[in-house]
Amino acid sequence: MTDALIRMTMIAGLTIVSLAVLYGFSRLRVSLKKREIERGHKLYDEGDYSGALQCAEKLKATVFQPLAYDLIGDCYNRLGNEEKAIEAYKKAIQIDSFITTSNLSLGEIALIKRKYEDAITHFTAILAVDPEMVIARLYLAAAYKLSGNMAMFQNEFSVIRKGKVTPANILQLRNLNNYSLRGMLEEIIAEGCSEGN
Repeated sequence: MTDALIRMTMIAGLTIVSLAVLYGFSRLRVSLKKREIERGHKLYDEGDYSGALQCAEKLKATVFQPLAYDLIGDCYNRLGNEEKAIEAYKKAIQIDSFITTSNLSLGEIALIKRKYEDAITHFTAILAVDPEMVIARLYLAAAYKLSGNMAMFQNEFSVIRKGKVTPANILQLRNLNNYSLRGMLEEIIAEGCSEGN
């Protein structure tokens, strides 16, 4: 081989090794960030919303950015700062329109505030991504009923009934800590199920 060919072969080999090392470091960083988001969710589940918020804040500039903003929204929601929660949920959706949990949270907030058209928009967005998400369909039915659109309410409930979902199953799908939402949903489930009989 000529000297030039040997040098090119060595450079190519070093480039491949360098890329492999960089790939390894990149995977390690992603793995560490994944652990951090898992830690944040664990802290949230334990009720340490400030600790969970700190974990999520560290991940805003990573591949976990949409999940970080969703967790930030959840933390602010629990800490009583609805404005910052809404801002974080919207940022998560802006980054990844398929993040259904942020739409679900925004829809719940809209229901509580009696902004039914906004709620319908959020729940419809979820069902476009995941048509099997029963809680989103139930919330959508609730938003239609509360907005006075009984035809769409009955339509959504017929879809729920076709899925052979019972009222008890629906309420177990989501741990509703908001008792006003829970009460509203219980009434709507009872009404929707009685209309189907």
